[in-house]
Amino acid sequence: MMETPELRDQEPVKEEPRPSPESTDRELIKEELKRSVEEAKEDIAQTLNTIQKEVERKLDWREWVRMYPEESVLGALAVGYWLGQKFTSSSRANPETENQIVKVLGAALVTVLTNRATEILEDLFKDKRSPQG
Repeated sequence: MMETPELRDQEPVKEEPRPSPESTDRELIKEELKRSVEEAKEDIAQTLNTIQKEVERKLDWREWVRMYPEESVLGALAVGYWLGQKFTSSSRANPETENQIVKVLGAALVTVLTNRATEILEDLFKDKRSPQG
């Protein structure tokens, strides 16, 4: 049989080696691992983002003032009083006025603490009275 010139110039067709079942399984496992690692990365990133937002919210002074308005005002008064005492000369301080300010701040502190304690105790007893399911 005589070869035609076209057949002589062509290289023989090589068959691609077929992957063994073990190598196919390995590739599938690799792909599954890559996918699960990517999903874990996304979950971690989302969790970190959530934690960051919560920390920012917890450290925001405006949130604290909204949650604890009475305590915030009382704290501001106490800091203002302390700063006033710190930067005012002692010769100008009037002991009677100072005593009145201390009494007012003390009374406000007692009121705020009493209110907060009452709220805590009410919540505690409310939880104990509610029927357990």
